[in-house]
Amino acid sequence: MLGPFTAVAGGRPPLSRPGRKSIALIACLAVDPDTVWTRDRLAGLLWGTRSPEQGRASLRQEIVRLRRALGRNPIVRDTACGELRLCNDDLEIDVVQFRSSLADPDRLADAATLYRGDLLEGIDSGRDFEPFREWLDKHRRRLKNAALHCYMQLLRASMARADSAESMRLAERALAIEPACEEAHQYLIRAHAARRDLHAVLEQFRSCREALRAMEPSPETCRLVEAFKVTLRAEPQANADFARAQTAGRAPDAMKRFAWRPTDTRCFGPAQNRPTIAVLPFVDLSAGHRDESLVDGLTEETIAALTQVPDILVTARSSVMAYKGAAMDVRQIAAELGVRYILEASIRHDRRRLRINMRLIDGQTGLHLWAESFERPSSDLMSVRDTFIRESVVRLQSRLQVAPNGAPTGSSRQIKGTFTDLNYSTPHRGTTT
Repeated sequence: MLGPFTAVAGGRPPLSRPGRKSIALIACLAVDPDTVWTRDRLAGLLWGTRSPEQGRASLRQEIVRLRRALGRNPIVRDTACGELRLCNDDLEIDVVQFRSSLADPDRLADAATLYRGDLLEGIDSGRDFEPFREWLDKHRRRLKNAALHCYMQLLRASMARADSAESMRLAERALAIEPACEEAHQYLIRAHAARRDLHAVLEQFRSCREALRAMEPSPETCRLVEAFKVTLRAEPQANADFARAQTAGRAPDAMKRFAWRPTDTRCFGPAQNRPTIAVLPFVDLSAGHRDESLVDGLTEETIAALTQVPDILVTARSSVMAYKGAAMDVRQIAAELGVRYILEASIRHDRRRLRINMRLIDGQTGLHLWAESFERPSSDLMSVRDTFIRESVVRLQSRLQVAPNGAPTGSSRQIKGTFTDLNYSTPHRGTTT
């Protein structure tokens, strides 16, 4: 199911491909086992344009077709409460194995192997498939983020072992999953620089900028490239001077002077007098975790709004999304992203209220610098979202305001003007990557 759908029985050739509704039915039961899948719920998701009676009848027919396509053993069954579930005893499903492998740190390589592409890649969807398409898009994002995080964990472990060939493969695979993964671009930039290939460094940086589209690469990536441009462009002249010194019999003295030394760019500090911050993916604490699109949208819009504030450097969304769901020390995350401050937030949403808790953390000490709660009625979510973005950015600006010595003042009196002076309007969620 990860990648184009295929089904095999033991060592025999692939079985006949079930219809798209049968495939969608398997996906619902396999990918989202925590949901109570009643006949009515499945019928509404897969045959939402039909009446409830027609939908249930179509579901019964699809179950029969599915049993015929995949063999004698039934793959779905009715429990006493009317719920439909897969008979996992007779099936090996890559999505289930993928999630199981992710839960075990020693099996991350198995998880990476299992992820062959997007969930149900290439499945045809017409207008009658729109409800399922929304469900599919949500779970594709979740699995894609999980796969990207898996590959980045493997990449960091491979870098620690100094296995350059494996690290290169993992970085390229991470970019195949998410072309805007800035950390993978940074590794490849370093790898090209280690081979003294300035052209490849600049091409990788160009690919990074194109992948990020509406957003600029993070300051640490820009500083990384600028440092390599200076170092690698100076190398030919250094080699020529060294050759002349060697001819003149001064090679031992010249060696120290002209030897090529790559700049250690693994840890660029924050730009002078400008605070740096990473907005970690907001955490969904709502019942059932069914507000992922709202949570991700608020994360994106907060990042986009902070980038509008002068003198604050914000890590790109593509860099921070690799940490979605990661149980890591914020000090480690701050060190990896090259930022001083981390912004965390959690969201609880029910039918009546939306509550958001925000925390600003010092990335060097792990100490909380500021925390605030935002709660509003959820009757008009768009208006509430706009209000939250405005108010949160104003408060963060006051906390991150830069004093002459480069330290945040923490005083709201330092704010010059109001939020409207920033000429900010809440961006459409589709404008960021």
